[in-house]
Amino acid sequence: MPQRPKSNDQLRLISGKSEAEADRREHARKSLGGAALDWEEVSVIIPEDSYADEEWTRLSEVYANQPDRFREADRGMVTLHCVWTGVYAECLEQINAEGLFVKGISKRDAHRMVRNPATALLNVASNQLRFLAKELGFSPDARKRAGIIEKQEERSSNEDLLSG
Repeated sequence: MPQRPKSNDQLRLISGKSEAEADRREHARKSLGGAALDWEEVSVIIPEDSYADEEWTRLSEVYANQPDRFREADRGMVTLHCVWTGVYAECLEQINAEGLFVKGISKRDAHRMVRNPATALLNVASNQLRFLAKELGFSPDARKRAGIIEKQEERSSNEDLLSG
């Protein structure tokens, strides 16, 4: 009866692939999309001390333990996510300060209340964020479709009882 291989090196040799070929494939897999995203290098289009900058910092902390989760090739999409998060937050801030309706400024609307223009931009930002969340795998469904496996957190016995 043949012995089972004890290591990946033995598996490589048994499968007929040379070690160099296996290393080349592993390197190609890792380099797909370039090096791991350097979270320390914030994109120049993200203003300092902005909501977008806060989102970049938040993401860098969330994915600190997953260095291969994003690549340098993803930098543009991650940056866009941060920028649209900033736009979304600023629109909400403006709507909270002014309300959903504001006094019209055009000649036609000068004597009536109109919808706050920030609500239209809020809608655009919301749609962009939804798209980017799918592209970047930020939603559970997007992660599932991309094959990203998340660690299950340990549940207490009370949580097990409550979940049925």
